[in-house]
Amino acid sequence: MSAFEHLLTGWDGQQVAVRYDAEFATWMFIGVHSTANGRSGGGTRMAVYAAPEDGLADALKLSLHGDDVGGDLGRQGVPVQHDGMEQAQRGQR
Repeated sequence: MSAFEHLLTGWDGQQVAVRYDAEFATWMFIGVHSTANGRSGGGTRMAVYAAPEDGLADALKLSLHGDDVGGDLGRQGVPVQHDGMEQAQRGQR
């Protein structure tokens, strides 16, 4: 079982979106734990992780923190894994 499979099968959340940007060699993850109390909201984290699965694990963990605010249940983790992070942080493509 891959690290992604292990993380996702052990998570009780509602949905995960995974994207990969080849130009920047960047993985992006959005974890929505629950929309049971209404639409989910979220935040963004931009960080460098040792491995993509570390970024996924962080996104899944962040999605759980929405439970504390009642209805604002989505959280987003955006791991960045490339040498061009400074350019990405400025929003340039």
